[in-house]
Amino acid sequence: MERNGDHIVISCLPLDTVKSTFNEFSILHLGEILSKELLKIDKSHRNLAVETTLRQILASNDKRELIITDIDILFNPAYRLDVIKLFIQLARNRKIIVQWPGEIDFQYLIYSTPEYEDYRRYSIKDYDIICLR
Repeated sequence: MERNGDHIVISCLPLDTVKSTFNEFSILHLGEILSKELLKIDKSHRNLAVETTLRQILASNDKRELIITDIDILFNPAYRLDVIKLFIQLARNRKIIVQWPGEIDFQYLIYSTPEYEDYRRYSIKDYDIICLR
């Protein structure tokens, strides 16, 4: 996979398809790892620590090509993260494919549904990303 700048790939394809196509990539199941680390931090400070903790998790992983799955934890409204922007920043030193846990259409990446507090809708044109659907 070629990369220009800080592109990340957002995939809504089945994980098995992504794994077979990008078989040189390692898989990082983020949710469980990040939640275990965040549980070590006082609840009132987690929103401030989530980004740093995520960076530490990736820094401790020596793989340069990653498929990152189970990212739902990042949509916790208390964290107030721009999840896509965060992954773009994290992709500066490695190739990253993010397995999107929501929907993708021609204009938006969507997580959850409007009646839930964790609902997010990202305009694809606002980010320098590649989407697989």
